[in-house]
Amino acid sequence: YLKLEYRCRLKSAVISFAGVPFLLNEESMKVLQDWLRFWSAQAPKNKALVDGDTQESWTYRELYLRAQSGAYFLEKKFNIKKGDRIVYLGQNTLSVISLFFAAARLGAVLVPVN
Repeated sequence: YLKLEYRCRLKSAVISFAGVPFLLNEESMKVLQDWLRFWSAQAPKNKALVDGDTQESWTYRELYLRAQSGAYFLEKKFNIKKGDRIVYLGQNTLSVISLFFAAARLGAVLVPVN
């Protein structure tokens, strides 16, 4: 379930992973994509994510491919561009992680609201 609330351009944003602040800017978004591409090539069958509730898991290759296709969808369907913010309103699932990487691939920032 994806709900796009609004868009606006920005140069950087601060998000939090497990309570640790992380600055997202053009350089850090490129690092995220390089990191995912690297692990997809180096350890494609290794588990990248495991859902603690459902035990569903994705490999690095699956995560990379989902992020790639998600980026294509966001760009073509919603015209998401570099600097946009994507507001996500929904449950925390593995799909949110692929959406995060898809947004980073486009230079956009995911803003989860839950």
